[in-house]
Amino acid sequence: MRREHTNYLMQCWKRRRFGDGVKFLGRPLRVALYRLRRSAGRAGAAGDPAAGSGRGEALDGRVHGVFAEPPRCGEALPCDARLRAEVEGQLRGVYRLAGGAYRQLMAAGAGEVSLSGLTDGEDVHCWHRLYWAVRYARAAWAGHDRALEALRGQLTAWLDGRKSGEADAAYTLAERICSIAEVLFWASTREPGLTEEFRLKLKQQARRDARLGSVLGSGRAILNLPRAVVVVVVVVVGQPPEAALARQMRKPASPC
Repeated sequence: MRREHTNYLMQCWKRRRFGDGVKFLGRPLRVALYRLRRSAGRAGAAGDPAAGSGRGEALDGRVHGVFAEPPRCGEALPCDARLRAEVEGQLRGVYRLAGGAYRQLMAAGAGEVSLSGLTDGEDVHCWHRLYWAVRYARAAWAGHDRALEALRGQLTAWLDGRKSGEADAAYTLAERICSIAEVLFWASTREPGLTEEFRLKLKQQARRDARLGSVLGSGRAILNLPRAVVVVVVVVVGQPPEAALARQMRKPASPC
């Protein structure tokens, strides 16, 4: 248990908010139950095509603007010096993580990112929030010649790879949803850009994160999750932001 978790529980005790403390302590059980139900649902869908039908079948590869429509190809501004330096560093395996610190995550020529050398859990959280993918997407829109290829390769590896427990922390889920929305926003206008299949995978990840986040929401994530839920309803379902916000206020536990 990290220090911020201990502090949160102490505050719950001092302020006699015992219900919040119990809810927080029950988080591992809720995660386990969620994953069990999810595994059972996948097994049922494999054996019975009707079992997989429902809200998940409505996804498509279109990119919906969250607070603005995606820019058209050719509207790009030059890749500014800081963004270019960040992306060039990422291509060498150096990523900006928690607190603005730079970490070497990929050996020269290895082509695969490794988190084994990270000793700070906040760095792991930061990686799973996909800020690095947003930087690639923005640079690709601005015309960086290698950013889109790197985005496809590294984001595919992240989507398909095994993830640590930090990836499913409530605050990290909320941040990642917004990162996915930004990646879709910036990278969808490049030609050739992200394929429809790839965009669908990103939407499925955002929807999965939103559902899990609604189960886990507590602590500092309690303000961040509603923002993420509004974003995911716009990105996944295609509703305008005003309708998405109204939907969230009516049914805060059912994001999509």
